[in-house]
Amino acid sequence: MSPPRVTHLEFIHISGFIFLFKVGLSDETAVKQILIGKDFKKSIACESIIDGDSKNGLFESAIDIEDLDGYLALDSYGNQKDFYKDSYLYTNSEGFSVYFTIPVPDVQLKIENVTYLVNDIDIADKPCYNTIYFNSSTIPRDYPLKFLLTDDISTEDFQENLIKESTIRWDDRLKLFYCDFIVPKNTNHKVINYKISSPYKGVKSHAFPPLRVLKTNFDNDGPIISSITNIDGKTGWRIGITDTPNGFSNGYIKAIGSKDSSIFKFNFTIANAIQGGTIYDGQYEFVIDIPGRCIAQNFTIEYIYLEDTNKRISRYSRGDKNYKPEKDPLRNFNGESSVTRATSTCSKTTFDTSPPELTSFTPSTISIDVGSLDRNIVFKFAAQDPDSGLMLSQKPKVYLTSINMETIECESNIISSTEDWASYECKMEIPLGFGYPGNLLVSVYGFINNEGYYSGFANDAPEIGSYSRIETTLSPTPILTSYEPMLYYSTSDIIVYGHHLDSVSYVNITYSDGITRSYSNLKKFGKSAIVIAKDDIAIIGPFNVTAFYPTKTNTIIVLPTYFNTTGLLKPFEPTSTPELTKTPIPTNKPQQCLGSPLCGGPSHGKCVENQGCVCVSPWIGIDCSSRIVIVDPPLANNSDPSTEIVLPDSKNENGNNYTVTYKSLITLVSLREINIFGDVIYSKSFDKWIVTTQDNSTFIYKTSLEIKNTTTTNVTVTLKWFSNETTISFADQQLLMYPSTIKYTIEIGNYPFQSSLTSLQLVMSALLQSNTTDNICSAKEFGETTSGDNSNYLKIQVDDHSLYGRFIKRGFIDSTIKSVSNILLDKDMNPITSTQTLQSYIGIQIDNFKESVIIDPDFSVLLDSSSASSKTNSICLRKSKLTGSQIAGIVIGCVAFVAVVSISIVYTIYKNKKNKQFMKDVAVKLGQLNN
Repeated sequence: MSPPRVTHLEFIHISGFIFLFKVGLSDETAVKQILIGKDFKKSIACESIIDGDSKNGLFESAIDIEDLDGYLALDSYGNQKDFYKDSYLYTNSEGFSVYFTIPVPDVQLKIENVTYLVNDIDIADKPCYNTIYFNSSTIPRDYPLKFLLTDDISTEDFQENLIKESTIRWDDRLKLFYCDFIVPKNTNHKVINYKISSPYKGVKSHAFPPLRVLKTNFDNDGPIISSITNIDGKTGWRIGITDTPNGFSNGYIKAIGSKDSSIFKFNFTIANAIQGGTIYDGQYEFVIDIPGRCIAQNFTIEYIYLEDTNKRISRYSRGDKNYKPEKDPLRNFNGESSVTRATSTCSKTTFDTSPPELTSFTPSTISIDVGSLDRNIVFKFAAQDPDSGLMLSQKPKVYLTSINMETIECESNIISSTEDWASYECKMEIPLGFGYPGNLLVSVYGFINNEGYYSGFANDAPEIGSYSRIETTLSPTPILTSYEPMLYYSTSDIIVYGHHLDSVSYVNITYSDGITRSYSNLKKFGKSAIVIAKDDIAIIGPFNVTAFYPTKTNTIIVLPTYFNTTGLLKPFEPTSTPELTKTPIPTNKPQQCLGSPLCGGPSHGKCVENQGCVCVSPWIGIDCSSRIVIVDPPLANNSDPSTEIVLPDSKNENGNNYTVTYKSLITLVSLREINIFGDVIYSKSFDKWIVTTQDNSTFIYKTSLEIKNTTTTNVTVTLKWFSNETTISFADQQLLMYPSTIKYTIEIGNYPFQSSLTSLQLVMSALLQSNTTDNICSAKEFGETTSGDNSNYLKIQVDDHSLYGRFIKRGFIDSTIKSVSNILLDKDMNPITSTQTLQSYIGIQIDNFKESVIIDPDFSVLLDSSSASSKTNSICLRKSKLTGSQIAGIVIGCVAFVAVVSISIVYTIYKNKKNKQFMKDVAVKLGQLNN
């Protein structure tokens, strides 16, 4: 049989080094895949067919032209045809021979006038965010160029595929080429070298003005194991880990039993250190749980991976001849193998010569469309070992094997068990196009009993029966798969990739601040790429992209690389808590100063260019027109974390004694798990609380949530009242707490995420209500603060009073300072909206974590200089959205606030005694709310 034959070749430039690669192939059996790249690592298979079929079809994919030294076409029988530069491909319809050539001209790289935004850089314990500029008389503006740092750390990261080369772009305003780049912390002294490359050649930085290093603490070494001993009375190890100056971040250890090949895995971070340990020097214990029925055997550490806060790694793999001795975390022990062994002893043994049995096995489907959005499959199975019992610490794996002998696996979890029996479940998403055309062969392995016998079952095993094969189909469903990397505050177009995108009519992007914008002016490249023109919305965090054709595709989350533009002008302050790892935190985008007069006038605030209004205490807000209201400290609620605050009289018009009440309520509503598509896959409301008093101004509320019937997640809420203006520190940030502010420190314990791709959302509700019968208005605002605290704010205003919440964009996630984002959820949560009552829901978005997370919002009550009626988005009587059922819901809906964190603020103005009965009614409702 002959190998595949080329019938067409075409390149279309998308951006930078990215081209659309179209190749027509025919084969009498079927084209299996196309391999491209220097090592033929990138695969293009049947999911990329845009016309025809696998026997005679047109394949399409976006590729990096730098990887296209050649390509290799294979058919189903292993016949292959390789193509390299200048090799003959085919004869076209006009009778001309077509050769394989790179679709970019070779130009002279004459680079001139090189400058840097920052020179004499300080990279001691912090990265440097920088930009290079240059011009050229020989390079076209749209010519593909790349930039790569060649210092020791960047070179190693590039070799380990931790970083990629950065695209050099043209700035039409400056008439210069430029590239943003990040110099890693604690890399080389003196000078940072780099390389500028085209698809043909590269130019090293030695010919240019040097990028000089002013200060660094060079550290290219991963964490080191300083001690390792067996634990007395247990099977396991106590390991000491040191790392300076970067500090230890995380690690992974795998141990294997000598007789039964059982596997024990340990993932750990600084949070797992024995008390007193730091990121620079800590002790960790790794204990293997030995069941009552067992066999005596040795356990040996087979693999160790340690990483510091700058991603410097050390790695040990027993028997691996390719590892680097200088990266061995055990190099201080001179190859002494005994330190990696631990021995188990058994008090109870049994006689068993047979392995575990598979008693049932069922997949959720026996046919799957590997081109669709839903490619999930669930396997449920059970096993038993009546003699010695199952080793329940071991997790069997289900394997799916294609006809090309490619294999994917799924590790199971135990659903229920006894000593002798267990039921398992594993969930997996089949990769796009995997196994097509043909069937996927199903097998399951990894059962071990307590006597050391193990078993597995191939696809032809009778225990698997009729479920041994999964049939695959491939539909031409539009689907998003990836995106072009970008930086924070990037002005470049947004590029997404996928399959069958030619029918997409518009794209929705939901940005990190909750704003969703539709884009219909799209530039499409074949069926595989869409370019979305960048608009005025700043990229300040992750954002979601969904395409519509007209039904919607999947949603992909774009994760831009943090780039601190403000840090270029102001050095990063050293941390006051060196035992914690820091990651860059986004800053608020520049804003215009508002108000008339600007920022409320000199007595209220001042205008800071590219930041906005910076207010003078007690004034607050984006235009400094609101004033903090000073009140007496509240009393603690004894049943749940709610606080009622009575405000002093500050307004008494016409001498009447008429009582007007303003009541605000801040509520923790629920925890919600969110998948990568932005869908809520699990939700848990808060319930009963245990209350303790720390002092007169600090109250602690604790609750335990049963999550998915598998895990108890502990939530602790600390309410602290600030009577005086105070500056506090949270997550390496100085925060000004105004007088009469209540701060919520919310700690959430470990949460059983469905997968590493899901995230957690803490839902909070804010409500402000007045009992006045006057014709008033209400309004709400949500945006970014201008005071320099890099936070979001929510302002709910009824008449001339407001509830003001500040949500900072950082928190402690697994003892690491990381960014969190805050979004409005009103479009999904149906809040109350009327002239006298206004409600809003906020979602605090928290990335996937393992141990715990701490966040720190705070709230105040304001008196506004102007009423809500002056706001453009105000709700007044003529446009009230409050229906009769919603009015009733103000009372009935209070059930939603029971057992939640709340602050109830009552502002009383005496006008007339005739409304005392109304106040009694309000008090009753407050009582219902707080019980």
